This record gives sequence, C-alpha cells and structure tokens, in this order.
Amino acid sequence: MIKLTVHYDHPEQLQMLIQLLGDRVLSCRRAKQQTGSHKRAYIVLRD
Repeated sequence: MIKLTVHYDHPEQLQMLIQLLGDRVLSCRRAKQQTGSHKRAYIVLRD
C-alpha cells in the first residue's frame, strides 16, 4: 500500500491525477479543513 498526500488548486487537477493513476487507486479522500490557496487530498494506491 502506498499513501500519497496531494496538494492542488482546482478540482479538475485532482480528477486528472486520479485518471492518470487509474486502477491502482484504492481510495481518495479530501481533507476536512480546506483553508489557504491549496487544497489537500489523500490517495491510497495498491502496490
């Protein structure tokens, strides 16, 4: 299992990254506190 923390500006950027990672994505959740100019998401990938 590989865990990633991703910082992005627009939701389209996160969607593009998830599409690039493809079937390896087990889960993706957005951070609860979305303050500041960058938003965060947590992605879990299978090995």
